[in-house]
Amino acid sequence: MTRVRVLLFNSAVGPFDYSVPSGMDLPVGSVVQVPLGPRRIDGIVWDAGAFGAEEIEASRLRPVLARYDMPPLSEPLRRLIEWTADYYLASPAAVARMALPSGSLLGPGRSITEYRLTGEPPCPHDAAASAGL
Repeated sequence: MTRVRVLLFNSAVGPFDYSVPSGMDLPVGSVVQVPLGPRRIDGIVWDAGAFGAEEIEASRLRPVLARYDMPPLSEPLRRLIEWTADYYLASPAAVARMALPSGSLLGPGRSITEYRLTGEPPCPHDAAASAGL
């Protein structure tokens, strides 16, 4: 069994170790989805021993659920994330999330409501309906 350290995209918790399922290739820098309690959360496979996280016994590790189809973050980019987080006293997870090309790469995008000028005043009934009233 292989172990990887994952920097979770949740600033409230630090990095956690997870087991790698057989047949899954997870180089350092891979963007993955892992279980955290009853939820699924995204993160980045980081260098083993990074951030001083405490190692737990292998039998307690939960497996990585999936790897996103995107190239791993490079070594210089991971060092820049660590430096930026340290310099600005920010969470490494928050800085790492900003380093990704787009949040929409990590799953289905959220629906967006756009308003456009039509030249006519809105009907009060339509405004109440669109507001969910």
